[in-house]
Amino acid sequence: MAMLRVGCVPFINALPLTEGIRPELEFDDPATLSRKFLNHELDIALLPSVELLRYGGQLEPLVPLGIASYGAVRSIRLIARVPLEQIKTFRRDYQSRTSNALAQVLFQNRYGLAVTETDQSADAVLVIGNRALLTPPANYDYDLGALWTEWTGLPFVYALWVKHPHVVAGEWPDKLHRAYAQGKQNMPALVRQAALEIGITDAVASDYLNKHIQYELGEKHRLALRRFYDELAALEDLPPYAVHTWDRLVTASDIPSKF
Repeated sequence: MAMLRVGCVPFINALPLTEGIRPELEFDDPATLSRKFLNHELDIALLPSVELLRYGGQLEPLVPLGIASYGAVRSIRLIARVPLEQIKTFRRDYQSRTSNALAQVLFQNRYGLAVTETDQSADAVLVIGNRALLTPPANYDYDLGALWTEWTGLPFVYALWVKHPHVVAGEWPDKLHRAYAQGKQNMPALVRQAALEIGITDAVASDYLNKHIQYELGEKHRLALRRFYDELAALEDLPPYAVHTWDRLVTASDIPSKF
């Protein structure tokens, strides 16, 4: 059997999901992972959740593990020079897929704002991942995870492990579960690694990885994905809702969510 090509984001929030298997992974930002996966340059990937909604027939969830938050996430920030209700122009994060879509859902569906995207100077800029953790606070600083949960009462799923439907995953589901189990067990060491890797304190890294990021996806995350689909479908053409594999994969009795 040919060796599978498996992709992951290089952000510190993925460290607990990849303990012991990082040498076997290809690392790229979310937008690049999406491109590679859809071009069949990867077989399995920790992919932005929006791709499950936009290309449901071309991928399917592999294990009930990913990157999510309930409330503030800290690493998805909208940094503005005006209050949110005055934002008219917005510059997306070039690395992102899901967070850019979430920003537009919030602008248009929650706040009723007609915000134009631009590559030039803008009223607001989206910053994700490690860079968001390193960016100093601003006068108008909005956490997209917090805005989503305040609005919907649900968690938000940013990324999850998926594969192409035709790919035989072999041992990879077990490997991903073992990696996460090992990551949980070694969390103090991963906190120190994360802090050193991007230059933050151990306290900030611990707060982020232990309190703001969720890795175990359950029923409420399934409902959150469906709500995200419904909101996004109001803004762009989407294929019919095609996460039936997720419905089978994740039930309330699988891995309990932490709220």
